[in-house]
Amino acid sequence: MPPVDDDTSPGTAIPAATAFLGLSFVACASMVVGLPPLAGFLAKFTLLNALLEPAVPGLARVATFALLLASGLLSLLALSRAGVRYFWSAPGRDAPRLRVLECAPLALLLGACALLAIRPEPALRYGRDAARGVLRPGDYVAAVLGATPASLPRRAVLGAAPAR
Repeated sequence: MPPVDDDTSPGTAIPAATAFLGLSFVACASMVVGLPPLAGFLAKFTLLNALLEPAVPGLARVATFALLLASGLLSLLALSRAGVRYFWSAPGRDAPRLRVLECAPLALLLGACALLAIRPEPALRYGRDAARGVLRPGDYVAAVLGATPASLPRRAVLGAAPAR
């Protein structure tokens, strides 16, 4: 049996920091692109579902639908190429050095995105309420102008003598 040359041996050890950053990049790219079942897919699905309402004109509906799907495809291609170029085809580059403190915010962000994919109802409800408030500013104006002013302490009123 011939000796195995180190340069051609199958499998190369990947440093933990590179593996963590690479997998985090794949997770973030998948969310941005809108691949199911991640949070980006839920957002894209909600937008596509809103286009099915009769209030959206036919040509605008088709154009927006096509643009949403095309943007996902083009984003997938661009981010895949960037990830391959940076993480898998960069020979001779030193492995990054990461501390746990540097990884914690990214892990927390990915955990929050996973939670958003599992329980999207509160975020969708908040977004729906915000959109309703933007589309109907009269409710906000009525709430602000119709509110009774709070009573101020006597010394807070301009020109009043301080209490002794």
